Amino acid sequence: MFCTDDAIYKKEYVLSNIEMALHEGWIEVYYQPLVRSANGRVCAEEALVRWIDPVYGQISPDEFIPILDDAKLSATLDTYVLEQIIVKIKMQMSLGLYIVPISVNVSHGDFYSREIVKEIDDIVTTSGIPKDRIAIEISEDAISKNNYDILDKIIKLQKLGYRIWLDDYGSGNLPLVILQKMDFDMVKINMLEVRKTLSAEKTRVFVSELIRIAIAFGIETAVKGVENKKQVEFFKEIGCAMLQGYYYCKPISADQVFERYNSGTQIGFENPDESEYYSIVSKVSLNDLSFTKSDDSAQNDYFDALPIAILETDQDIIRITRCNRNFKMFLNNNFQEQHRHFYEDIKKTSFMNGTYTINSIMQCARISKKLIVDDVTPSGKTIQILLYKLADNAVSGMSAIAFVVLSISGKKHEYDALTYNYVARALSSDYLRLYFVNIDTGKYVEYNSDGKNRDMNLARNGEDFFYEAQNDVKNRIYKDDLELFAEACTRDNIVKNLDEHGTFSFNYRVYDGDNPCYVNFKAVQARNDPKHIIVGINNIDSQIKQQEAMGRMIEEKSLFSKIAALAGDYIAFCTVNMTTWEYTVYKTYEDQTLMSSKIEGEDFFNTYFHKIENVVYKDDLQEYFENVSKISIFSQIANKGSFSHKFRIVIDGEPKHVKMKALIIDENNNPQLIMGLLNVDAQVKKEAEYAVNLLAAEDKAFKDELTGVKNKHAYAAAEDDLNRHISAGDAGDFAIIVFDLNGLKHVNDTYGHQKGDEFIKKD
Repeated sequence: MFCTDDAIYKKEYVLSNIEMALHEGWIEVYYQPLVRSANGRVCAEEALVRWIDPVYGQISPDEFIPILDDAKLSATLDTYVLEQIIVKIKMQMSLGLYIVPISVNVSHGDFYSREIVKEIDDIVTTSGIPKDRIAIEISEDAISKNNYDILDKIIKLQKLGYRIWLDDYGSGNLPLVILQKMDFDMVKINMLEVRKTLSAEKTRVFVSELIRIAIAFGIETAVKGVENKKQVEFFKEIGCAMLQGYYYCKPISADQVFERYNSGTQIGFENPDESEYYSIVSKVSLNDLSFTKSDDSAQNDYFDALPIAILETDQDIIRITRCNRNFKMFLNNNFQEQHRHFYEDIKKTSFMNGTYTINSIMQCARISKKLIVDDVTPSGKTIQILLYKLADNAVSGMSAIAFVVLSISGKKHEYDALTYNYVARALSSDYLRLYFVNIDTGKYVEYNSDGKNRDMNLARNGEDFFYEAQNDVKNRIYKDDLELFAEACTRDNIVKNLDEHGTFSFNYRVYDGDNPCYVNFKAVQARNDPKHIIVGINNIDSQIKQQEAMGRMIEEKSLFSKIAALAGDYIAFCTVNMTTWEYTVYKTYEDQTLMSSKIEGEDFFNTYFHKIENVVYKDDLQEYFENVSKISIFSQIANKGSFSHKFRIVIDGEPKHVKMKALIIDENNNPQLIMGLLNVDAQVKKEAEYAVNLLAAEDKAFKDELTGVKNKHAYAAAEDDLNRHISAGDAGDFAIIVFDLNGLKHVNDTYGHQKGDEFIKKD
């Protein structure tokens, strides 16, 4: 180092030794990488000089460069650096490494002392190195005083094909008119400002605005002096494309650059064919959609942006390239355990949650259109997302997608946060297929429904929807519905219904394996497009079967009510599906014959049937168990066509006579067991009373009134009964013996019955 007192000698030493320093290699060119924020690759390098003097040791560039500038000798140093850059580039090419732009710092004095534009161009042209691999770097101070002579020469260099970088951007008073007139390829933010970045909120805002202005002019931005990860994250977030500093690598010699490649410790050069793509991706600010505040906290909330991320996808994987802090909070708050995986490559085939959003990202990459996506997070919050494609990478096949969370409901299941898009997708999740059909030509696009993820996938394109609907479905449509389908689903009939009713709808059955399945064919006009219709094939099998079951229940209820009203006092009716053993029990209103409450269940004989045992009168239980069972019911039905058995049940603490009746009916090839429990208590009691009365009448008819002895009618009846047994051959052995115990027969035979009656009275 030179002391202040040695200033004169310092100047003379530098001026007298500059040529020797260059010739002897005391001045060596070092290279510091500029790393692309989007991919972490070296996308450019800055050439810097180090003077290692044999007498004074290291002489700082801040000391010897101003001396050369004042003496108008800086061009000698700058052209030497350019020549060393070319040597490095050629070496790099010979090793098969990517070539990125390398900047040479050109002093403002060069533009006055020599024909620097011609000198630079001659050196590069002679070398054969592409001119866009050389960047001319000039400080803001050199042109900040409206120095249009320098500006004109810079523009000439740019027209010749060289890149123009502006150093120390934001440190001077560069008029905006200069940015408008000069299309800088890149601007670098002052290192001193960087060091204050995380210590002063106003400086953070200032630096963010510098980058925003540059991006608005279509200029890439870089920052030098990056020293830690916090600075890296901040500049990535605000859209700074390139990062330079000791955090990545200190300035090193060309030999050290190549040694790092040999040892595998290199950062890695960016593929020039991907540079334009990553340039677009890098300079998107993740704070452009910041909230506007009207209160005093506006400055503090400057970086309170919407959650934004830049994604890359190749239709198989998705990765997060850049994101702001609010996006990280969004992942952490809404995906909990899963959020850490978002920073890895997400394979589409293995991703479970958010499939609809994942597919929308893939779609955005294909169609290059902005999309608004409505979805629900695993925690149940409704979110609305904006997707738009930034660029395509022709080398890797990746596409960059901006992902912006526009809104998110504040609470789980916030019902007023539901959107039409999400509701429509949820309601259409049971569609089997959807078609977008040209009504004139018949050409169509078929989509398959992903009901689980509430999404649609492109299946195929077709030439004639209506022809295929009539001719290619014969093996799929249920045979009994083929004729109806052929008549209903024609172009003319569909168009007619659309004109008259605004929609066309037709139910039919298709084969699901060997079984018929109900589907609905529905067509509507595409919005604002009279030439196209949207056709949906909806699985309505469960709905139709539920309707049929409900219809049967209504019919059964009505029928059983009528039977109960006409046939007797039925306590309950039961229908049992003999395929599934599902059952429905109908009970009557108390003291009424109309069917009322309904009970449904499964496995009839092992559930509800056993409940009857609990109300059987105790004296009838043994006979009930002997005669009433699943086996005995079906056996009696098989032999006699129906089953019946009388027993008593306890109702209100009293035994009541009931009769169980059962038979089997066939309902659309589905056998049903019909069982009824009839209250026969009054009938049984009336029959018992009749039997007693009849017995008393018979007894009176067969006994003599005077003697109480059986009369001749009794003997005649006994004789007739005996004759029947004799005729049937089952009379067995018998004998008839007549006795006259008191002489009555003699009196009757001799004097007649009148005398016999008098004889009885006297006796």
